[in-house]
Amino acid sequence: MKDFGINFNNWKKNIVESLVISFFILLLLGIVKYIFNIYYPGIFKETQIFDLSYLSISYILYAIVAPLQEFLTRGVVQGTLEKLMDFEYKGLISILVTSSIFGALHTMQSFNLAILSFVSGLLFGWLYNRHKSLLGASICHFLIGNISGIMGYWVFLIKG
Repeated sequence: MKDFGINFNNWKKNIVESLVISFFILLLLGIVKYIFNIYYPGIFKETQIFDLSYLSISYILYAIVAPLQEFLTRGVVQGTLEKLMDFEYKGLISILVTSSIFGALHTMQSFNLAILSFVSGLLFGWLYNRHKSLLGASICHFLIGNISGIMGYWVFLIKG
């Protein structure tokens, strides 16, 4: 299972790094929403930064879904691709291929979500590549996915 990222290598550093990265990305998303609400009202259906009415059982289930997605995409696909390749940029290529697959799998919801999934997949892939553990990528995926949903970004991305 260690070959698929299921380990606690450098777990403290991995957790702290993923929390710091998540904090800054969510802070940026909050600032963007605030600016959009001032200069482009109506893009988001709500004016407050956080809307707890979005909370549902799916936010709890995401604690299972996010690590499962990370296991399949980063642990299995990215890890396997990196092991199969034997050249200098194998880490970068495996991140790009896996992020493309991750983005493509989200096209069923919307093209906007697919693009954002590709971009976030680059971050999660980098975290996985850096630590060879799914811990940080899963925490980052869970926090950014859930909190951006409470900010209204899911509705914005899916409904466009």
